[in-house]
Amino acid sequence: MEEKQLIKKLSEIAQAANSQKEFSYYSEFKRKLSSMMCKRWPNASSSLRKGFCIILRCLCRERTCIDVLLSREIMENVIGSTGLPACCEADLPEDERLEAVKCLINAFFHHKPSILVFTELSCLDGLGMASVREKDGEKRYLLLHLIFVVSARLDEAQNHWRGDASLVHLLCEESLKWEKLVKNADEALKILFNLFCHCNGKGDEAILEECLQMARRVLLTAPRRSSQIQNTVNLLGCLPINVDFFYPRIEDGESVEFSFDGRDMKVAQVVMDDLGDRLREDKWEGVELLGTYFTFLITSASKCKAVRRYCRIKIIPPLTAADVERPPERGDTMRNKIIRLMHSSSQPRELAAQFMYVLCKRSVNRLIKYTGLGNAAGLLANSGLLGRINEGRRASDSEDSETEDYKEVEERVNPVTGYVREERPDPMEGMSEEQKEHEAMKLVQAMDRLLGEGIIKPSTIGPDGRPTTVSHVLELVKNVKTPEGSDSDSD
Repeated sequence: MEEKQLIKKLSEIAQAANSQKEFSYYSEFKRKLSSMMCKRWPNASSSLRKGFCIILRCLCRERTCIDVLLSREIMENVIGSTGLPACCEADLPEDERLEAVKCLINAFFHHKPSILVFTELSCLDGLGMASVREKDGEKRYLLLHLIFVVSARLDEAQNHWRGDASLVHLLCEESLKWEKLVKNADEALKILFNLFCHCNGKGDEAILEECLQMARRVLLTAPRRSSQIQNTVNLLGCLPINVDFFYPRIEDGESVEFSFDGRDMKVAQVVMDDLGDRLREDKWEGVELLGTYFTFLITSASKCKAVRRYCRIKIIPPLTAADVERPPERGDTMRNKIIRLMHSSSQPRELAAQFMYVLCKRSVNRLIKYTGLGNAAGLLANSGLLGRINEGRRASDSEDSETEDYKEVEERVNPVTGYVREERPDPMEGMSEEQKEHEAMKLVQAMDRLLGEGIIKPSTIGPDGRPTTVSHVLELVKNVKTPEGSDSDSD
């Protein structure tokens, strides 16, 4: 087939497939297509190579038989058209390069083995340098997006680019351009997260410091509920937090918007505000991505007493009688929202509970007072804290944690639910003794059935403070002291 006819045919196929993710092309068709491309690629014009990249970009969205389509030879050809390998032509046409980059983005996203060809051809340095040198915002975005896909799927790329000072500097600069190029800023922040997510806060000190400086500037300048704030908080979940840097001491005469105990608290306020906005009761999607907010706040509050006290005042101010009129998970306050998250089945619930525990000065009694035992049970069980439920209250547990009107209703608060429950009529009122005994036996039989089917398992608190399943119900009472004057056989 003549080249012009082939280009026209490929264009028609690509146009039809542009918005599709599944195709009617079988394995044999893809094998023949891949083979034909490999044979013609070396002598093809730039326009034909561009056409090959376009059709491959469309077809590799379908993972069926993708190994047949994206053979090693075809990937070497596409990678060569990007100009990223050191041995490639320097004067490849720009439109061919861009289409090849787009093709790699799709190929790498759907087919991880093809990334190995990319690394074997030593393209990581070439991609980093190309991104740094590119001046056009749209073209740079494509290169950044390719870096994002590669770094998301390959640990080797993370380790390589994490130490590339020029690339990290570019990413920090792009992150600060959120007013002009939002998608570039978001892409840069997501790449930085990929690079540092497995480094355990370790790395080149100068590179880490530049990332922290950029992150603080974004938090202090980006608009509320913007994607830049969320992406920045995600990044901070991977970096070492310097309290004096994020919460600097206020100089004499200096005026700041949010301050506490002589420190600037704007960063903590921005993170809490954004977290509160994303924990809307009527909009629960995206909550799985909020774990890094709690990680950052837990780290900050654990390292700095002033941050902990500031967050405590904002999230769990002194309780009032009105606060315990309804379940603690109901309402629009930050306390209500976080407890609602603790009560959910979402992934960040344990971090949310841990944050509340830190704000409560790691006091079990204080945590139960603010959240209710039912909402705190998961954290207490998983952390081996159940044995501390009945310990005496600390002298500071009531300090700045309740008001006078709360003290008037404190005795009526149910510690399990965390609120004052309305009095309900006695369901056995008016029953004869025989009827009460009959209902009691029905309850016993129901419990026995649940135990026999393994639906519920009696437990006691073990030496480690965690629930331990008992082999017999009598184990639940073996350590219970009988009152004096009882008819116990052990008397």
